[in-house]
Amino acid sequence: MIFGLLAWSSNLLLCGTTDTVPLTKYEFATLTTTKSIAMDKYDYMILDIIQTYKQEQQAHIRLAVLERNFWKRIEADTDLSVGQARIGERITNLYLDGMLQNKNGYTLTKKGREQLALAPWKQNELV
Repeated sequence: MIFGLLAWSSNLLLCGTTDTVPLTKYEFATLTTTKSIAMDKYDYMILDIIQTYKQEQQAHIRLAVLERNFWKRIEADTDLSVGQARIGERITNLYLDGMLQNKNGYTLTKKGREQLALAPWKQNELV
């Protein structure tokens, strides 16, 4: 859920409430909400490929290399289906969710690294 913000003089009024938050000059008020991001094994695989490449090569991964590694993993794993992969859509969604960034190649953001730590196979390693 996203809340609207209105700023009047030195107070910030939260829409839908009577609450105000005092503001000082040059301060910016932000209101963020957290949402649960539904990720499946394919999304986690993309994050893992990017992180593994970064650790091994000390560089950002290019799209062509990311796609090649993604398809190789799918072909090697009998539990994964090519029909459900849709890598372009998945990369776009991960980018829009703030999990990765593209600066002359893909790399994980802090949020992406935190989410990768919650991957199902990483949870099994901790137990």
